[in-house]
Amino acid sequence: MTTAETAFHRYLKWKEPIDERSLNRDVQQAFTTVVAAWGSRRLRVLDCGTGTGAMIRRLVDWGLPGELEIIGVDGNAALLEAAADTFIRWAGQRNYILRVHGQAAGAQQVLTIRTSQAEVAVRLYHQDLYAIHALEAYLPLQGAFDVVTALSLVDLLDEERGLPALLYPLRSQGLLYLLLNYDHETIFEPTHDRAWEAAIIEAHHRVIEHRIPGRVRLEASHVGRRLYHLLQQYRCEVLAYGASDWVCYPRRGGYPQYETLFLQQILDWVHVAAQASETLDKTQVEEWYRGRLAQLAQAELVYICRQNDVLGQRLA
Repeated sequence: MTTAETAFHRYLKWKEPIDERSLNRDVQQAFTTVVAAWGSRRLRVLDCGTGTGAMIRRLVDWGLPGELEIIGVDGNAALLEAAADTFIRWAGQRNYILRVHGQAAGAQQVLTIRTSQAEVAVRLYHQDLYAIHALEAYLPLQGAFDVVTALSLVDLLDEERGLPALLYPLRSQGLLYLLLNYDHETIFEPTHDRAWEAAIIEAHHRVIEHRIPGRVRLEASHVGRRLYHLLQQYRCEVLAYGASDWVCYPRRGGYPQYETLFLQQILDWVHVAAQASETLDKTQVEEWYRGRLAQLAQAELVYICRQNDVLGQRLA
């Protein structure tokens, strides 16, 4: 595992409790209500951008009815490799019975999770989403899934290929559940020079928009607000749609440790983006960064990241 991958794995661990409190509960309720109405038949779920399996663990905790089969795919093999240890700790905390079967049939990890309500079969595949068709060597794919989920993923995708790739495995009337989709606003408070702060955040957005080599995606940082109409263009009815903002703030004189580390990472990424900008003064950028770190250390920093959750149902 490389240093960069280790750092990102840690970031995913820090952000998981922040994600959990930020998810839109109305959208979540709409999702679980539709699934419950389907009855107790076997439910097949494809989780895209699985990472270390946070969304899979969340689905198990939600207690979806009947038999449950979850396939997770991610282009980062190191994160999937780390998933097994994360699942072991999580299952132990909840008194779930977990069996780790190792590798089988092209899957990097194969797990069985037994709760008081259900038995869940999980397989994790190292696969780029844009080449997801390659998985058909191991399992039925096209139109074979009842649910496709993606958390903190859509703003990373090339729009022309990303949404079709997410919809390809989804059956007619199946659910596309997209969570924590960035919506163009990163806010740090207190702010003393809003024009300068806006330039810093704009540099951050340029990194998002140029994340795919050779392609400029000018709408990538606005994807959270665009998903309603995008899903309609791809013949999906929007069943629920709402805010899922990250909000971090000091309470009782500080932050939980995971939140301090999470905020440090966010500041680091914005700092790197601003330092790479050709239009921003490097000395001023460094002063901004050191000032924000001081606010974090002194338990003064408030951070807000605008995001949206959306639940769509495929019409055809």
